[in-house]
Amino acid sequence: MILSQISWCPHFILGAALCLAGWTLYWLGLNLAGGILGAGAGGALAWGIAALAKIADQNTVWAVVAIGAVVGLAAGIFFIRKLHRLFFFCAGACIGLAVGWFGFGWGVALGKDWLESRGVPYDPLIWRLVALAAGTLLGGIVMMYGSKWVVAGLTSAAGAVLLALSIPDPLALLGVIPVAAGSFFFQIGLLRRLTRGEREKHEKKAEKEE
Repeated sequence: MILSQISWCPHFILGAALCLAGWTLYWLGLNLAGGILGAGAGGALAWGIAALAKIADQNTVWAVVAIGAVVGLAAGIFFIRKLHRLFFFCAGACIGLAVGWFGFGWGVALGKDWLESRGVPYDPLIWRLVALAAGTLLGGIVMMYGSKWVVAGLTSAAGAVLLALSIPDPLALLGVIPVAAGSFFFQIGLLRRLTRGEREKHEKKAEKEE
C-alpha cells in the first residue's frame, strides 16, 4: 500500500501544505513578516521619541510605544506588499529584457523583409531598443499582475516534489507532474473564488454608498 510507505514527516506534511495552500501560506507569511518588522521598527522608533521627549510616566511611554507599534504594523504590511509587487515586476522585466535581446535576431529574420516591402525604414539599433523596451515593460507587467499564478505554480511544483520524496518508491517521481498540475489548478480555482469574493464585497460596498 502506498499509504504504508509514506514518511509522514516532514516532507509529506510540508508538501501537502504547499500543494493545497501554497499561495495562501506565502501571502500570510509575507504579511506576517512585514507586520512583525514594521511593528518592531515602529515600537522602537516610538520608544526613542519617548526617550528624547523625556516622558517620565511609564504608562504614557508604553501607550506611545503601542501606538508606534500599531502604526508600524500597518506600514510594514503596506510596504512589504509594495515590495512584493516591485520584486515581481523587476523579475519579469529581467526576463522580458532577456527575451527581447535574444529574440531580436529571430524577429528580424521574420520581419525585416516585411517592413522593407512596406517602405518602413529598418535601423537595427532602433528596433533592438524597441524590442528591449517592449520586452522589459511587458515582462514586468505580466509578472507583477500574474504573481499569484507564479507563486501557485512554484509552490505546486515544490510540494509535488516533496510529496514524491516522502515515498521511498522511485516510481513516485512519476507522479510529480500530474500532482503539480492538479495542485496548480486547485490553487488557481481557490484564488479565483477568493478574488471573486473580494470583488463582490467591493461591489456591494459601492452599491451601499450610492
